[in-house]
Amino acid sequence: MKSLFSKLLFAAVVLFCTTTGLAQEFSPKPLVTIPGDNFDFDIITSNFQSMSFVIDSRTYITWINKQDSVYSIFFAKLKENIDSTILVASGTVPFDHVRISFGKNESEFRIVWQSFKEGKWRIMHAYIDTKNNVTIETVSDILFNCISPSVSAGKATWV
Repeated sequence: MKSLFSKLLFAAVVLFCTTTGLAQEFSPKPLVTIPGDNFDFDIITSNFQSMSFVIDSRTYITWINKQDSVYSIFFAKLKENIDSTILVASGTVPFDHVRISFGKNESEFRIVWQSFKEGKWRIMHAYIDTKNNVTIETVSDILFNCISPSVSAGKATWV
């Protein structure tokens, strides 16, 4: 009986040490640390290697943040962390469906999203130039349903 108990104990110790020794130990780091609810993001990159996504100095992200009753859209360049964040738009009306594209070149950007105001969904467009200046315009303000806009270098589109 003592021999069986010691064999079982030895097997349990070996099993525990083997599985914990092979396990990876890491703790995730949040990419976005802005307080509030950060959601609905879009990413672009100009670097594709064999159809795999690689984060390098030409990778960018945009996302929506909601804190209290304020919605905000942010834009940032990705590296190992977000080093500089640009506030694109902010307001108390709901924002949804944010999308990003390069502008005329890879140092200008276009961002589109929807905002809900006065019972209607509007398509909004922001242009970020090479000096990080943001220009916002309303593309359409008569939509009665929530749709998903898209953006390319020249145009904002929706169906």
